[in-house]
Amino acid sequence: MVCCKVKKQIFVWMLSLLLLLAASLGCFAAPTSLDIDPAGQAGSRSGSFSGTPNPFYSEYDPDKFNYSGPALAVGDQTDAIQFKMNCYGYALRFVLFGQATMTLAPGGGLAGCLQQPGDFASAADRSLVRTPVYGIPADTMADLVYNMQLDASRLGYSVVEYVPDTSVVAQFGSYNRLIAVVAGTCDYHFYMQHNDGTWSHKPGSSYVTNLSFGAPGSQQVLTNSNIRSLAATGIYTGGCVKFFVVTRDAVLDHPHFNTAGAGLPQHLFAEDDVAGDYFCQAVSANAAYVTGRLDFSTDEDIFYYDIVYSGLYYVWITTDSWEGISCEIYDMYGTLLAQNSGDDMFCVEQYLSSGLRYYLLVRNLGVLTSGYLIEIY
Repeated sequence: MVCCKVKKQIFVWMLSLLLLLAASLGCFAAPTSLDIDPAGQAGSRSGSFSGTPNPFYSEYDPDKFNYSGPALAVGDQTDAIQFKMNCYGYALRFVLFGQATMTLAPGGGLAGCLQQPGDFASAADRSLVRTPVYGIPADTMADLVYNMQLDASRLGYSVVEYVPDTSVVAQFGSYNRLIAVVAGTCDYHFYMQHNDGTWSHKPGSSYVTNLSFGAPGSQQVLTNSNIRSLAATGIYTGGCVKFFVVTRDAVLDHPHFNTAGAGLPQHLFAEDDVAGDYFCQAVSANAAYVTGRLDFSTDEDIFYYDIVYSGLYYVWITTDSWEGISCEIYDMYGTLLAQNSGDDMFCVEQYLSSGLRYYLLVRNLGVLTSGYLIEIY
């Protein structure tokens, strides 16, 4: 195994040559068609990673979202994802692109990017976005669903109501995801189902949690068995609860800038995330080269490769910001084959066997947003 780092000027000269070599080798094949563990066990870093990745897999991973750094002051900028989404952004997997400027929330505390249903509607539909009317939960729910449909229409997924026929909510995850919405007399809230049968949510700009509302000690872990009753607790007691199947995958994405309200101008979409957030969401990188982007401090992008010809390959990753990243290569059984310890470039010579799948994890080490380029040749 040989690691290498070259100067920026040399890399620019070699880049075009590497692209030609990778394209001419044709070293990657189409992915195999195997079933991934529907319970999500293949998503951990122990055990086998093999199988067809499931983009709808949703793992409860609060450490990926919850900010634990120094206290932030009003006006500070941060790349902490906690302040880039609220309950709607968390459930639908939408995050503010780039940095976020903290402002004071009503009643004190820091507010982040509070995405609301209808914020993502097309310019042609902006005038159709409804302002939810509170006081009658069923009417508020109707407005929310209408606005969610406008968002879905623009962003290319569907939202279909699901009505449980038992007290236990069905487990989704193979070809879609499930969310829950509660509309109270003065607010609304979103929950998201995970592939292990639990649920979680993100109240405003605060922490992600899998516990119900309530006083400390009285909260319960949200599950398929109790979500129907516990979704409407706290300030939502007596509210209207509905469930929706969404064909929006569970990969964190960045569909727009911080724009809200039907009367405000709408910015263009940010670059879509091109990689999975977990191994069972990994996306194919069977091409001459792949570009990606790290969009927040705890971002992790995971790709997979299917090798046709056995041999020594160079795996090369570089960032456009020339700041620290961490890269790891795993085989299909979860064995770590190579890694770096935080640099602006990853270059390793690794023997890869034909007919096997390999996984490449690109991890952000706290830098600001940064694009990167991956090549294997």
